[in-house]
Amino acid sequence: MNKQRFIVTIAVTLLLVSFFTVSSIVPRYSASNYFKSDDFKSRASEEIEQLKNSFLPVVDEEEVADALFITDDQINEHRYFYGDLDAQIGSIRAQYEEDLQSKEVTKERKKELTDERDAKIDDIRKNFEDDDHIRQKLIENQAVRYVSAVEALREEANGASSDTFVYELVSEEGELTKGSVQNDALYEKKFTKDAPLLIELPTTVYDELGEIQVTPTWTKKQIVRYVGTVQLPKEAAQPDTVWGSMQMDHRANQITGVLFLAIGLTAILFLVTLSRRHTFFLEDFRGNGLLSKWPVDGLAGIVFLSSVFLFTMNEDMYRYPVASMIQGILMKDYNRTLHFISNVTSSLFVVAVTFAVVYVWLRSIVLLYDRVKRRPDWEALWNETWASRFVTGCQRAFLKRSIGVQMFILLIGFFLAGIGFVIAFMEPFLFVLYAAAVLFLGLPALYVFVRRFGYLNEVFLATEAMAEGQNMNIPIKGKSPIAEHAHHLNHLQQGVERAMNDRAKSERLKTELITNVSHDLRTPLTSIITYTDLLKQPNLSEEDRAHYVDVIERKSERLKVLIEDLFEVSKMASGNMELHRSYLDMTQLVQQVLAERQDEIERAPQEVIVHLPEERLLAHIDGERMWRVIDNLLSNALKYSLEGTRIYIDLREEEGTLHFEVRNISREPMHWRNVDELFERFKRGDASRQTEGSGLGLAIAQSIVEMHDGTMVIDVDGDLFKVSIALPSNA
Repeated sequence: MNKQRFIVTIAVTLLLVSFFTVSSIVPRYSASNYFKSDDFKSRASEEIEQLKNSFLPVVDEEEVADALFITDDQINEHRYFYGDLDAQIGSIRAQYEEDLQSKEVTKERKKELTDERDAKIDDIRKNFEDDDHIRQKLIENQAVRYVSAVEALREEANGASSDTFVYELVSEEGELTKGSVQNDALYEKKFTKDAPLLIELPTTVYDELGEIQVTPTWTKKQIVRYVGTVQLPKEAAQPDTVWGSMQMDHRANQITGVLFLAIGLTAILFLVTLSRRHTFFLEDFRGNGLLSKWPVDGLAGIVFLSSVFLFTMNEDMYRYPVASMIQGILMKDYNRTLHFISNVTSSLFVVAVTFAVVYVWLRSIVLLYDRVKRRPDWEALWNETWASRFVTGCQRAFLKRSIGVQMFILLIGFFLAGIGFVIAFMEPFLFVLYAAAVLFLGLPALYVFVRRFGYLNEVFLATEAMAEGQNMNIPIKGKSPIAEHAHHLNHLQQGVERAMNDRAKSERLKTELITNVSHDLRTPLTSIITYTDLLKQPNLSEEDRAHYVDVIERKSERLKVLIEDLFEVSKMASGNMELHRSYLDMTQLVQQVLAERQDEIERAPQEVIVHLPEERLLAHIDGERMWRVIDNLLSNALKYSLEGTRIYIDLREEEGTLHFEVRNISREPMHWRNVDELFERFKRGDASRQTEGSGLGLAIAQSIVEMHDGTMVIDVDGDLFKVSIALPSNA
C-alpha cells in the first residue's frame, strides 16, 4: 500500500466513523439538557409506575377469597396431582405401614397414627367425591398466596423506586406526601380528577407455585384515585446524584458529537482538496494484487459484504470511550479517564479492522469500475464470472441428461433429508413420518444410487486395469450411460486382449506377508495356509480334501470373529461406539439368547438351569449390544464348564437394579490371583489356549455394560466361576 492510498483510506475511515457516530448521537442527545430528552421522560414514567405499586392497598384474605376465580382445570389438577384415588390411598397407607407394624411403637402412638392416616384418606375420598371440597381448599390457599404476592409487589416497588421524587397526592382513602412540591422542578406530572393516578390491584399475580387469578369486577371496586403532583426537584440534578450523572453523560455525548462532526468535516475537506489535484480513486487504488485477479461477481460480493459491515457496525465502540473521558473531565472524576484508557485499546482494534475493510471496499469498487469500463461487451464480461463457470459446469453435467438428473435428484434428496432430520429432531411427532419416508423412499433411492455409483467405480477400475494392459471384460448392466460406456470399453478391449492376457500372467498379485501379529492371529492364519498347501497335493482323496476344506472354513470363521472383535474393541476404546437405546424386556432378551443356542445347550455335557421372573423387567438399553453380552457369557459358560456340572443363569430385580448372573464350575484350574485380569484384552481362561476364542469377549462385554451405566463383576471361589451384571431398572 503506497502512501497516497494509505492517507485516502484513513480519511474515508474517519469520515465513515464520524458519520455513524454523529448519526447515533443526534436522535438521543439533541435536547438542550437531559431533563428535556425522551430518555428522561421514559425513565420518569417508569419511576411513576413503580410508585403506583408502592401505593397498592392492603387487602385481607377474606376479601380475596370472595373474588378468587377457581377453574375446573385447577380442581382436576389438584385432584389428580398425586395420581388416581387408589394410587393416593395406597401411597398414604404405605407411608404409615412401617410405623404401624413396628414393635417399638406404642399402642397409643399407633392409634394416633391410625387416626391421622384415616383422616388423610377421608380427605382424599372427599377430593374425588365433591368439587366444592377442593374448591374451598384452593380458595383458602390462593387467598393467602394472593395477599403475599401483593405485599411482595409493594415491597419490591418501595425498594426499586427512586428516592429523589417528591409527591403530594390526595384521595378518598387519605393523603400521601413525600418532600415538598416546588414551583420550578426539573420534572412535574399532575394528576386531576379527570386524569387521576389510578392504583388498581392486579387481576393475576404469580409466585413460585404458579399464577393466581381474581375477578376483574372485584379489582375494579378496589381502585383508588389520587389527584395531586409528582415532581423531580432541582436538588436531584446535583453532580453526585444519579440524575446529575445522567445530565453530565448527556452533555458529554453532545460534546462528543461536536468533536466527531469536526473530524468528519475535516475528512471531507481533505478528500475534496485531494480530488481536485488528481483522480485518486482511479489512480491510487489500481495495481496488481489478489483482488485484481477476481472476476466481476467476486468483486461485487466483496463490495456488498464490506458495505454490510460498514453500515451495520456498532458506533458505540467509538462514541462511548470518548464520551466517558469527557464526562470524567466535566465531573472531575479521573477514574473515568482511566476507564477511557482501558477501553481505548479495543476501540483502536475496531478502528484498525474498519480501516482494513474500508481499504478492501475502496479497492474493490475501483477494480469493479475498471473491469466494467474496460469490457463494454457484456457477454465477454459474463464469461469471466464465477457464476458463468458454474453454469457451464452444470451444462456439462447434463451432457448425459440421465446422469445430470440423477446427480440433481441426489443433491436435492440429501438437502431435503437434512432439513427433514432437523425438523423431526425439533418435533418428535414428525420423527415417525420422517422415519417412514426414509425407510420407504430414501433407502430405496439411496440403494439405487449406491448401486449405480458402485457400477461406475467398477467401470473406472476396469478402465484403469485396461490402461495397465490387463485383460478385463466389463459386465454390461442395464441401459444407462454407464453401461453404454462399458460397452464401448469392451470393444476397445478386444483389440488388445491377447497382450493383456500375457501381461496378466506375469503381473499376478502375490500373497501379502503379515508381520507383527499376536499368537491369536497367527494360529488360525497358519492353519489356513497349512491346509491350503495340503489341498495342492496330487492324488488327494475326497475325504481328506473335504476334511481340509472344513478345517480351513472353521479357521477362517475364527479369524473373521477375531478381526470383528478387534474392530469392536477399537471403536469402544476410541469412543466411537454409539448406543441405540430403547425400553426392552430383559426377561424376553435372555429367553431369545437361550432360544438361539438351544441346540448347543441340548448337545452340551452340562445341565443349564435358568431362573427367570414371570413379570417383565424393563431396562433402557441397546438391545443388540446387550444381546451380545448375554450371548457371550452363555457361550463362555458352555465352552469352559466342567462336563457333568450345572450352569446357573439367574435374572432378578432388587431395589431398582436388574441383576443378571451366570455361575458354573470351570473345567480349567482358576489360577488367577487377580480376576480383573480376565477383563483385559486377549486374556483367556485356559492357559493352554486350546479352546476357540479371541480373548476379547469379556473386555467387550464389560465396555458395553459400563456404557449402559452398569457394573460387571467376576467372582472366583475355587473352581466356581460367577459373572454378575447390574443394570439400572426402568420398571
